Amino acid sequence: MNQDLFNAPWDVPFNLYDDIDEILDFYYGLINNCMDEHIPKKEITKSKFDKPWMNGYIKWCIRIRNRWNATYDRTKNPDHKRIRNEFRQFTKREITDAKYRYHNKLKMDLASKHTNVK
Repeated sequence: MNQDLFNAPWDVPFNLYDDIDEILDFYYGLINNCMDEHIPKKEITKSKFDKPWMNGYIKWCIRIRNRWNATYDRTKNPDHKRIRNEFRQFTKREITDAKYRYHNKLKMDLASKHTNVK
Protein backbone atom coordinates (compact mmCIF):
# COMPACT_ATOMS: atom_id res chain seq x y z
CA MET A 1 0.00 0.00 0.00
CA ASN A 2 2.83 2.39 0.85
CA GLN A 3 4.40 1.78 -2.55
CA ASP A 4 1.10 2.41 -4.34
CA LEU A 5 0.58 5.66 -2.44
CA PHE A 6 4.18 6.69 -3.09
CA ASN A 7 3.76 6.08 -6.84
CA ALA A 8 0.33 7.73 -7.02
CA PRO A 9 -0.04 10.67 -9.44
CA TRP A 10 -0.40 13.38 -6.78
CA ASP A 11 0.29 16.28 -9.17
CA VAL A 12 -2.15 15.24 -11.92
CA PRO A 13 -5.35 16.90 -10.58
CA PHE A 14 -3.71 20.35 -10.57
CA ASN A 15 -3.12 20.02 -14.32
CA LEU A 16 -6.59 18.62 -15.05
CA TYR A 17 -8.99 20.54 -12.79
CA ASP A 18 -9.55 24.16 -11.88
CA ASP A 19 -12.19 23.60 -9.20
CA ILE A 20 -10.99 22.66 -5.71
CA ASP A 21 -13.95 20.28 -5.26
CA GLU A 22 -12.91 18.30 -8.34
CA ILE A 23 -9.34 18.10 -7.07
CA LEU A 24 -10.57 16.90 -3.68
CA ASP A 25 -12.80 14.29 -5.36
CA PHE A 26 -9.79 13.07 -7.32
CA TYR A 27 -7.76 12.62 -4.12
CA TYR A 28 -10.62 10.92 -2.30
CA GLY A 29 -11.01 8.51 -5.20
CA LEU A 30 -7.28 7.84 -5.31
CA ILE A 31 -7.06 7.05 -1.59
CA ASN A 32 -10.31 5.06 -1.51
CA ASN A 33 -9.22 2.92 -4.47
CA CYS A 34 -5.93 2.19 -2.74
CA MET A 35 -7.73 1.29 0.49
CA ASP A 36 -10.18 -0.97 -1.35
CA GLU A 37 -7.28 -2.77 -3.00
CA HIS A 38 -5.17 -3.33 0.13
CA ILE A 39 -7.41 -3.28 3.22
CA PRO A 40 -9.71 -6.24 3.78
CA LYS A 41 -13.31 -5.53 4.64
CA LYS A 42 -15.28 -7.21 7.36
CA GLU A 43 -19.01 -7.44 7.00
CA ILE A 44 -21.17 -7.64 10.10
CA THR A 45 -24.36 -9.56 9.47
CA LYS A 46 -27.58 -9.38 11.34
CA SER A 47 -28.72 -12.55 13.02
CA LYS A 48 -32.34 -13.61 13.37
CA PHE A 49 -31.74 -13.55 17.14
CA ASP A 50 -30.66 -9.89 17.18
CA LYS A 51 -32.96 -7.32 18.71
CA PRO A 52 -34.43 -4.84 16.22
CA TRP A 53 -32.33 -1.97 17.59
CA MET A 54 -29.08 -3.95 17.21
CA ASN A 55 -26.74 -2.66 14.52
CA GLY A 56 -23.10 -3.09 13.51
CA TYR A 57 -21.89 -0.30 15.79
CA ILE A 58 -23.59 -1.84 18.85
CA LYS A 59 -22.08 -5.23 17.99
CA TRP A 60 -18.65 -3.62 17.70
CA CYS A 61 -19.09 -1.97 21.12
CA ILE A 62 -20.10 -5.29 22.66
CA ARG A 63 -17.13 -7.04 21.06
CA ILE A 64 -14.67 -4.43 22.41
CA ARG A 65 -16.30 -4.58 25.84
CA ASN A 66 -15.99 -8.36 25.89
CA ARG A 67 -12.34 -8.23 24.83
CA TRP A 68 -11.44 -5.85 27.67
CA ASN A 69 -13.40 -8.02 30.09
CA ALA A 70 -11.42 -11.07 28.99
CA THR A 71 -8.16 -9.12 29.24
CA TYR A 72 -8.95 -8.05 32.79
CA ASP A 73 -10.04 -11.59 33.78
CA ARG A 74 -6.74 -12.90 32.45
CA THR A 75 -4.42 -10.27 33.96
CA LYS A 76 -6.25 -8.77 36.97
CA ASN A 77 -4.40 -5.53 36.16
CA PRO A 78 -6.04 -2.45 37.79
CA ASP A 79 -5.54 -0.43 34.58
CA HIS A 80 -7.35 -3.11 32.60
CA LYS A 81 -10.15 -3.05 35.16
CA ARG A 82 -10.53 0.73 34.73
CA ILE A 83 -10.61 0.43 30.93
CA ARG A 84 -13.03 -2.50 31.16
CA ASN A 85 -15.37 -0.47 33.37
CA GLU A 86 -15.22 2.50 30.99
CA PHE A 87 -16.15 0.29 28.04
CA ARG A 88 -18.93 -1.34 30.04
CA GLN A 89 -20.45 2.07 30.79
CA PHE A 90 -19.93 3.27 27.24
CA THR A 91 -21.54 0.15 25.75
CA LYS A 92 -24.47 0.33 28.14
CA ARG A 93 -25.04 3.97 27.20
CA GLU A 94 -24.86 3.20 23.47
CA ILE A 95 -27.34 0.33 23.83
CA THR A 96 -29.72 2.53 25.83
CA ASP A 97 -29.47 5.27 23.18
CA ALA A 98 -30.08 2.78 20.37
CA LYS A 99 -33.17 1.43 22.13
CA TYR A 100 -34.43 4.96 22.70
CA ARG A 101 -33.92 5.90 19.04
CA TYR A 102 -35.62 2.69 17.89
CA HIS A 103 -38.67 3.20 20.12
CA ASN A 104 -38.95 6.87 19.15
CA LYS A 105 -38.85 5.90 15.48
CA LEU A 106 -41.66 3.41 16.10
CA LYS A 107 -43.71 6.07 17.88
CA MET A 108 -43.17 8.52 15.04
CA ASP A 109 -44.10 5.88 12.46
CA LEU A 110 -47.29 5.05 14.34
CA ALA A 111 -48.17 8.71 14.78
CA SER A 112 -47.64 9.40 11.08
CA LYS A 113 -50.76 10.35 9.16
CA HIS A 114 -49.76 7.78 6.53
CA THR A 115 -50.12 4.90 8.99
CA ASN A 116 -53.28 2.94 8.37
CA VAL A 117 -54.55 1.28 11.55
CA LYS A 118 -56.90 -1.63 10.96
